[in-house]
Amino acid sequence: MVDKTGLQIQFNERMERIDRQGDTFVVSTSRQRYHARSVVLAIGAEADDRVATALAASGVPVQRIGDCASVNYIEGAMHDGNRAGREV
Repeated sequence: MVDKTGLQIQFNERMERIDRQGDTFVVSTSRQRYHARSVVLAIGAEADDRVATALAASGVPVQRIGDCASVNYIEGAMHDGNRAGREV
């Protein structure tokens, strides 16, 4: 697809803003400005366990499930919740 369409993929740039300009977009990044008809942001996903870590540091017993443990689909979170409930 990239070769066929001439799509340009930019890596390791911080996107600072996107502005509409008529029928196109102006994307300002940490490196430069791009003009585009379409924009796709692929920013990835990360587990977020900040609350669980803070609670554990305070001595509260914590079971990390769902996106607190790892990025997953809802089925994984349901499985983790079932497991945690059985361990209580």
